[in-house]
Amino acid sequence: MPLSLQNDPKLELGPHVKQRSLSEAKVGTWTNIFTLPHKSTCGDAINMFFDKSISCIPIIDDGKRVIGLLSKADIMSELIGHPTNYLEILDLPVSVSDF
Repeated sequence: MPLSLQNDPKLELGPHVKQRSLSEAKVGTWTNIFTLPHKSTCGDAINMFFDKSISCIPIIDDGKRVIGLLSKADIMSELIGHPTNYLEILDLPVSVSDF
């Protein structure tokens, strides 16, 4: 029988939590957000993932507007397409997933 959290009243969020925004609840990062320009490479993104210990990077256009998100999973998916030489992806331009 699968675990169902919806039917257990002990696991429900209280109204005081449900009525707060994510920033009020201190969920996620709301300051010092690291971004990459759309002309960056996958190598730039990999360096940022490691240097900043983050899992997702907003990709911005020349006007500093967010045009998409790049995740570690996106990098891993790209690696699958290069099974004989993983270093090939370092110079590839970033591509973003729509959000």
